[in-house]
Amino acid sequence: MESSLFYEKIISNIEKLSINDLKKLLKNLYSEKIFFVKFLDEVDDGIIIIDKNYKLLYINRKATVIFKRNYLEEIRDDLPDIIINEINNLNEKNKKIKGIVLPINILKEKYLFEFNLYFLGEAFNNAIAIIFYDINAKYLKEREESISKALSNIIEMTYTFAHEVRNPLTSLDLNLLLLGKELQIIIKENEKCIKCKEIIDDKIEILRNEVKRINSIVDKFLNTTKPLKPNFQKVKINEVIEETSKVLINDFISNNKKLSLCLKNDLEEIFLDPDLLKQIIINLVKNGLDAINNVKNGKVIIKTNSDEKNIYIEVIDNGEGIPQENMDKLFMPFFTTKANGTGLGLTIVYRIINNMGGQIYVKSTLNKGTTFKIVFPKSRFKNISIPFYEEKID
Repeated sequence: MESSLFYEKIISNIEKLSINDLKKLLKNLYSEKIFFVKFLDEVDDGIIIIDKNYKLLYINRKATVIFKRNYLEEIRDDLPDIIINEINNLNEKNKKIKGIVLPINILKEKYLFEFNLYFLGEAFNNAIAIIFYDINAKYLKEREESISKALSNIIEMTYTFAHEVRNPLTSLDLNLLLLGKELQIIIKENEKCIKCKEIIDDKIEILRNEVKRINSIVDKFLNTTKPLKPNFQKVKINEVIEETSKVLINDFISNNKKLSLCLKNDLEEIFLDPDLLKQIIINLVKNGLDAINNVKNGKVIIKTNSDEKNIYIEVIDNGEGIPQENMDKLFMPFFTTKANGTGLGLTIVYRIINNMGGQIYVKSTLNKGTTFKIVFPKSRFKNISIPFYEEKID
């Protein structure tokens, strides 16, 4: 306010100023402008100011990453339609619109931004300020907190449930085994029952397999909730993947599907738990195999790559894809679209990766396929920042 009154006073008396006073005033104004420009260039938010005709009046350095325009150029074509629609709703009564979340592509990567719009009013010729910032980190933190909260809710019941269920299951499996032996004796003594032998054996085997399946579900419950203590050691990721693929290849052969490796040579060693890494690969590859079950020429590719900061592992399939409405639920406990699924496999994968200091991203297109991308920082720091993953699947 004081500054505004000062300049109004100067303008009203400008004819009384000497040349030296004017030079001094202009120098001060220039210094003030440089200060604010440098300040606004250093902030993390992107800042754009446009006039009512969408001509660019100001843009800071952060914003030029997305909006590469010069002053007084029209920027309308660069703005998302939803932003333009909201700008049209700004006026003296409705001076700000906040919290518009949009994905923006930058250099073939997708970032998630929150946009806030401000009507600056008649004092600024009805100009509009567009301020936006990257919320990837915020989104990831919220997702992690959501998963952690869901996990904490099931931890309370899991151990009690596991012990209560396991004891009768063990007894049931043992009695089925004994029943089978008793029936074998009866069949030998009664020739009329010999024809029933195969049917009885099959039924008992089915029952025992169901008992094993329930036990497996209990194990998954326990693996989901028990504290993870990775045994960190220097790991050659490619070797772990090659070893794990040998365990998985028979499932692909028997289903007439293809599993292939695309591993970067001379991939750096980093500190991981090799057993937990195997568990991650097995879970993701089996998910991929399920996804290509009904796909002709179905294939899963395990790919590794790296840059200066990170090592990447991708599990890519050309399967049925994941509906967009399910993407945010993938790592939540008990979410599954499989008839016999527990909804814990990807939750376990997420926890393991998180505990080893990595992050996991997913990209999927219906009827084209899905890619899970794991990022491990070479420094093994937990908090890393990379853009939302988006890549074309061949």
